[in-house]
Amino acid sequence: MRHPIIWFVALLTLLIGVNTASAGQKEHLNAQPGDSIIYHGHKFVVPEPGNRVELDILYEDGSDFAAIETRLNGEVYGDGVDPDPDPNPRPILACNDAAFTLFDRRWYGIFQWRVKDSSIPAANNKANVRNAIWQGLQNWEFETNDCGRPDTIAPNGTLGASTTGNTNVNANNTCDANSATDGINIVSFADITTGNPLAATCTYARQAAPSGGETTWATDEFGTVLDTDYVWVTGGCSGSKWYVESVMTHEHGHHLGLDHPGTGTSTEKEQQHGNLTMSTQIAACSTKEQTLGLGDMLGAEALGY
Repeated sequence: MRHPIIWFVALLTLLIGVNTASAGQKEHLNAQPGDSIIYHGHKFVVPEPGNRVELDILYEDGSDFAAIETRLNGEVYGDGVDPDPDPNPRPILACNDAAFTLFDRRWYGIFQWRVKDSSIPAANNKANVRNAIWQGLQNWEFETNDCGRPDTIAPNGTLGASTTGNTNVNANNTCDANSATDGINIVSFADITTGNPLAATCTYARQAAPSGGETTWATDEFGTVLDTDYVWVTGGCSGSKWYVESVMTHEHGHHLGLDHPGTGTSTEKEQQHGNLTMSTQIAACSTKEQTLGLGDMLGAEALGY
């Protein structure tokens, strides 16, 4: 297991320009629907035309992302190549950091999801965990912040009854083929044997009507797994434990359509924007992710919720 971050960097009170670029730079791939391929070290089954599969992995000291999309014309693209890093990374106070990065997808309609209660670790109170997962979405719905900004968005989310279904996130950090999806969004706990991430999310989307000449995608389904190799808490945190609400506020940001802000490697992005909810790292017992920064809110607002 990777070790928690124990060093800190000085904060500069600066306001930077908004970054609305989509995640990564897409590259054309010589592949066909149904092919099993390795892209950026991750195994994918190339989806059918008009479909997209994303894999987001959150570690305690970094993150990883890759996606495969097949457009309606049959062309296959990979997403996940980072642009060149900022040569002068500068961490900024959350309420002054206007940076955000968007995926080229979002939810349309009601954001419905469920928790697999039977997967919640025995040491945790199930009701408290469900509430913490729900509160993670509420932090976006009400734009919970310390910046004095009003709530101007309204992503329509509902938490359904417990489910016995699967998330389509595999133990080896891969996503099931899009043909295995059932339209049910699930959050669960499981042992992820490859890489020991805090959480992994698989997102499935279909090609939507072009907007301004750009290929856009409508999210159909997500599955998120919190790794049981970690100790999860909903209160009274100390030592090497992680708040469910903190991690799920971050993951719900991905569900809504936000990527990690910044350029370069995961570490470089954290150095630039480590005080935002959507930054690339979450330290043990951290609660700052539960309060949105300026860039987090601007990103959600840009998505049009």
